[in-house]
Amino acid sequence: MSNMSAVLFGAPLGVLILSVAITLAMLCVVAVVVVVLARRVPPSDLPQTYLGVSYILSALAGFLPWGKTSAQPPLPQASSPAAEPAPTPTVLVMQSDPVLRPAGQGAER
Repeated sequence: MSNMSAVLFGAPLGVLILSVAITLAMLCVVAVVVVVLARRVPPSDLPQTYLGVSYILSALAGFLPWGKTSAQPPLPQASSPAAEPAPTPTVLVMQSDPVLRPAGQGAER
């Protein structure tokens, strides 16, 4: 027998076992975070929350030897309340009769 340690896929067996253990630990952390968020976050906020989690996971993937961070779409901004429509111009047509008459000039009571 030779002095060489066991090699699988071109890497020492210890390195492969360590990388599998780290990958499984990361997957367990992700699963726990997703379950906790699903229970605590209101259902209407879940899409934005999961998008934020995907940013974190993409950053964590950079620690893996084969991982590359990906360009993520920007987070959706909170929608502002709908602006009131601009007032439409109003045209007021009046006849030649005066609207108000002075009290002393033939006012009816």
